[in-house]
Amino acid sequence: MRELICSGPVDDALGPSDLHRKRIEYVRGYIELVGARRVLDLGCGEGDLLLALAPMEQLERLIGMDVSQQRLGICRAALASITPVPATAVELVAGSYADARVAFPDIDVAIMLESLEHYCPRRLSRIEKTILAGYRPKRLLISTPNKGYDIEKGLSIHHRRHAEHHFEWCQARFRKWAQGVARRTGYKVRLDGIWQPDSTWEPTTQIAIFEAITE
Repeated sequence: MRELICSGPVDDALGPSDLHRKRIEYVRGYIELVGARRVLDLGCGEGDLLLALAPMEQLERLIGMDVSQQRLGICRAALASITPVPATAVELVAGSYADARVAFPDIDVAIMLESLEHYCPRRLSRIEKTILAGYRPKRLLISTPNKGYDIEKGLSIHHRRHAEHHFEWCQARFRKWAQGVARRTGYKVRLDGIWQPDSTWEPTTQIAIFEAITE
């Protein structure tokens, strides 16, 4: 369920594939920073993020999950072409992360990269309960388009970057949602941004970083 092509605005010097790469670089940098060893990519799609993470020597377990068997097949083929072969095999799981019957214990970092907005808002509470209350990763990264950036670019408030998006939130709305989720599930959260033309602009992508509160 990864968004590979953005139909919405990007700066003239930054194409859709460049922005996608910057998101992946951000996630990889975070994983290196916190020293994560067990990583779960929720909505891995055709495996762009997994391909970037697979060579990381620090990883002991790397899992990708997606609801589409077709995308998982493409992902599997892409992973098989990596040379040299990564020391850690990538596990691929077919299923929905809204399904509470699936369990992923002892995950250091889980990632939802540009997939939240593909769900109906009425189902977000189900995802919240499954991932944070159920899987209970030590950390969770959720990225989503920033509506505020698009409005700054002069687009209508009703514009969406992709036809399959059920919603796109401004920073205030995303912050309110993320803080509510954190409060209900025993996490703390901070928000960050991925790429902005300069300091006067809002970031093109917003990301919530959840960290489990330990006693």
